[in-house]
Amino acid sequence: PQSNHVLASDWSSTSAVVVRAGRLSQSALEGVVQTVADLATLSLRELDLYGTAVTDRGLVALSKMSSLESLNLTTSGITDSGLKALANLPRLQHLSVMGVVGDQGLAALKPVATLRELNVSGSRIGSAEQLSALTQLSKISLSESDITDEGLAKVRRLPGLVGLSLLGCAGVSDDGIRALRECKHLRQLDVSVTKMTPATLEVLRKALPEWDIEHWGIGER
Repeated sequence: PQSNHVLASDWSSTSAVVVRAGRLSQSALEGVVQTVADLATLSLRELDLYGTAVTDRGLVALSKMSSLESLNLTTSGITDSGLKALANLPRLQHLSVMGVVGDQGLAALKPVATLRELNVSGSRIGSAEQLSALTQLSKISLSESDITDEGLAKVRRLPGLVGLSLLGCAGVSDDGIRALRECKHLRQLDVSVTKMTPATLEVLRKALPEWDIEHWGIGER
């Protein structure tokens, strides 16, 4: 069924809410968040707060939405510590925290057992010490993050990983990318605009012909 959005007057039928940056003052945003959270019977599945000023306090309010499956907190005002509130969302499957999360934020996501797709593009995760603990993930975007070869070693430990984006990651090399051959279920890989060489691309293609590999601009970082 087609989703209704925030302008719908009948909140009881709303399944998706989109709030964009610059549309609301901080106080008005908190009012919307609290209003939606107070509607205990609302079957809200998707919430997009991209670029808003929502904070950790707002995230606590959002954690009351037990039907929420998809949440976008990209470039919002939350912190790593605030992500702990997401453990109270029993159906959350898709989470975008681009430019927000750090390594400790990844640790806070471990209790979210239903989480399948995670977008931490542009984030400060470095060696990603906590990444291997998120064994429930099937897709992860690390695009434009500061992930390193050491961090990719954690990625290889994710048993159900089928999709991975490393687009624009300057900290990964041929060695780290070649080691991804150990990911038994990986089928989609984006290594565009990385330091990966054409030689490594050929190695991957020959060893894993079933992989779908995006690779434009390789060697340009």
